[in-house]
Amino acid sequence: MSSTVEVEVERSWPIRGSADIVRSEISNKERTAAVHPIEKRDFPDGIPHEEPRRDWAAALTLVEEASEAIRMSAERVTELERAAETQAHQMREDLLMMQRQLQQAQREIAAANMRAEAAEAQASESEAWLMRLDQAITHGFGPVSRRD
Repeated sequence: MSSTVEVEVERSWPIRGSADIVRSEISNKERTAAVHPIEKRDFPDGIPHEEPRRDWAAALTLVEEASEAIRMSAERVTELERAAETQAHQMREDLLMMQRQLQQAQREIAAANMRAEAAEAQASESEAWLMRLDQAITHGFGPVSRRD
């Protein structure tokens, strides 16, 4: 029992296996390929033709090109992984440095706030003493009269 499988073909397939690929034109000019067992193939003109030659050199070239593409792809993936690891390591170092800088800045801000609070307290105390001194002078000596 033989079945026919049709697939779209954009260019000729140089490799042929136990079943050959036969091109046929459809009414809408769409290219298809039908896979038929060799012994049961029907020829469009009814005349058997010479068996197509298998192009082993082309097949080997395709395999070599595919393996080269896979190797290059694997190398690129390795390069990208290394670059990602390097970047991640650098980002971790940068993050740690920024955390240290932030902690130092927070300590400096806390120290500045403590100095500001101390300065405010000293200013308040100085202002209170100045007010007491002013009151002592104003009330203690009484009104000053001037004699010329």
